[in-house]
Amino acid sequence: PALMCVGMAVLFGPPTTCLGCYWVHSRGQATAHWYLQRVPAFTWLSAATGAGAIAAAYTAQLRSVVRHFEPGGALALDYRNVQALGRPGEISTWGQFWRLTGPPVAARVGALLVSCYVGGVAHAC
Repeated sequence: PALMCVGMAVLFGPPTTCLGCYWVHSRGQATAHWYLQRVPAFTWLSAATGAGAIAAAYTAQLRSVVRHFEPGGALALDYRNVQALGRPGEISTWGQFWRLTGPPVAARVGALLVSCYVGGVAHAC
């Protein structure tokens, strides 16, 4: 069971995150299309603007929100209790896996999804 938690996270985490980013990016574009009441032409400049917006939004969220979920941050779990769980190879339940990895990873994935939405809006404008 210990390796199953880590293995499933590695196997399903990245593809799910990529699909989520694609979906929220397209939702951002659809929102911009609805708001503008037109479908703008997609150019290299609009693609670069979208990519820049993703990078800027993610960096801003890392500096303002995500850092609070890292060990020692205001919204982090009690790090002393997490260290008592042992090394990653000793994880035996999903609850232990969440306490070791959950909040910082969830904060980073959430920031990435929000950034992709912002990038989709910027790409479509």
